[in-house]
Amino acid sequence: MKPDHANRPVPARPGRRLALLGIALLAASPACRSGGDDGDRMTLAEASTEVTFASVEKLGPHHMVAMVERTDRRDTGEEHVFDELIELSWQDWDNFHVKRVVDGTTTRETIVADGRPWVRVGDRWEERDDAEPHRVQLRTTWNVWDAALGPFLDHITLEETGKDIVEGRPARTFQVVMKPEEQRPRPKRWGFQPQRIEGTVWLDAATAVRVKASVVATSRRQDVLRTVRLQLQRSDIGQDQDIRAPLAVP
Repeated sequence: MKPDHANRPVPARPGRRLALLGIALLAASPACRSGGDDGDRMTLAEASTEVTFASVEKLGPHHMVAMVERTDRRDTGEEHVFDELIELSWQDWDNFHVKRVVDGTTTRETIVADGRPWVRVGDRWEERDDAEPHRVQLRTTWNVWDAALGPFLDHITLEETGKDIVEGRPARTFQVVMKPEEQRPRPKRWGFQPQRIEGTVWLDAATAVRVKASVVATSRRQDVLRTVRLQLQRSDIGQDQDIRAPLAVP
């Protein structure tokens, strides 16, 4: 009797196994999972809540400016305004420049150029020995969206409104709205309680990174009404940022 070759499994060639593995890994990425009809796939809006700085790196070199204005107004009419500006010029982990300004005063400014870190101290720059602490700090503080809208994150949802091009890259536009009341978390006994949010956010179609945003949110705690305004823009995507060490070193 001849061997039954027809029923014998054919071993996969190594190249084919690698190709199939590559397809599986691509399908697991947030950008590839977004926009699918399969209930197990992640939408672009959902993927945007899980982005890390590794996702931002995929944009390549770029410039980011975010402005946050927080106004606390008491029922008596007393008002306090807090302004924050965050600016990031990103080339790679050996070349970046980050700056934070609060109420007109620079509270943090770091330049890493060719792997060498410089920190602004008052009116002068000081060179430091190790750039790694500054890389770690950037990894943990880059997310301006979460920092500005923290109390709202579990209360909001994104509704897709269309497509756009931002800095030459395909993007999707979303309206930022409050979830239906039955889907929101139970009100806390302390802290600011979200009341209203409106605005628009642009998500990069390939990475789910927020490349542009304009949002106004209000919350209340006892007799204080807080209004947060967030403006975010990433620009010069793919362009060299020309990060250099400070010119004047005392």
